[in-house]
Amino acid sequence: MSKSELHNWECTIKKLSGNNADKMLDIVQDIYNTAFVRGQNYMSLEQAKWIPVNEGLPKPQKDDDDFSDWVQVSIKIDSYHSIVCSARYCFYTKRWCAERGGYHKVEAWQPLPEPYKAESEGE
Repeated sequence: MSKSELHNWECTIKKLSGNNADKMLDIVQDIYNTAFVRGQNYMSLEQAKWIPVNEGLPKPQKDDDDFSDWVQVSIKIDSYHSIVCSARYCFYTKRWCAERGGYHKVEAWQPLPEPYKAESEGE
């Protein structure tokens, strides 16, 4: 939610809530801070976007240009089912290799989030 969208919500709340506008605005600000501002610390909006394979592939690893880094992929199983798992792209064979082995038809991919790191490890 952008700041202009938040402002539009504030204006709408003022119109609808009359005397309770300030209390309603505080609630909206709390929701915005909790859901959007803090949430962006854990996963950037860039990471959340799926990239169709026909629009681009992940970059090769620095130490092995035959394979990409591990990424999250969406694999279409049939008309009604898809799965999400980790895979990497093999530039030599021009195929995706999933974490459980085998080659698969990948529709889209996105970078993996940063691994979990306990607060005590960051010190």
